[in-house]
Amino acid sequence: MKNLFQKLILMSGVSLASILVLTFPGNASIFYDLEFFGENGELVGTGEFSHEDEPFDETIDLCFIESLCGNIPFEIQKEDNFFRVDSFSSTRPFLQFLSGLVERDEIDLFWRPFDDELVANIFHAPGCASPTCAGRLFFTDDSWSFSIRPVGSARITATEWEVSSAVEVAAGTWTATRRTTIPEPASTLGLVAIGVLGVGLKLKRS
Repeated sequence: MKNLFQKLILMSGVSLASILVLTFPGNASIFYDLEFFGENGELVGTGEFSHEDEPFDETIDLCFIESLCGNIPFEIQKEDNFFRVDSFSSTRPFLQFLSGLVERDEIDLFWRPFDDELVANIFHAPGCASPTCAGRLFFTDDSWSFSIRPVGSARITATEWEVSSAVEVAAGTWTATRRTTIPEPASTLGLVAIGVLGVGLKLKRS
């Protein structure tokens, strides 16, 4: 009976470890907390964004004018260390629109921890779905910027933000603080599985 019990524990541990490896994704998001300050240094909003933990690695067909459309490759290699932003939120009025654009895949934001520019984006021009559409994509390597007609526009550089709309024209600075890394679910549960295996092996030896 004791041997049967030990075998059941070992089999359960192996099964749990296998399920965890197959079920949970290996990638996680890296989160930053945001603080937005006005021109006088006062706190005017907060927020957060997250980016993928693996560098972006893709060739994109940029298109600026119709006569040249169809094959203007823009290559971002893994070695370039562009990390694509997968979520953004802000309590600062109008900067909230950026979250909606990210969710609708209308703009690809990138975090660049390797230089002083830090941010970049590829903007997908609204209403431009055809492969031969002029201005289909536009890349900028020093800002997160967007325009929503007739509401207005907003721009975020490595250290500054600005908005211009019918409601207000405002500007200031911002900071991004990386959160303390927390274990991924797969890693945490994987440790549990290892613990089960350890207990089973200890019982077997005893």
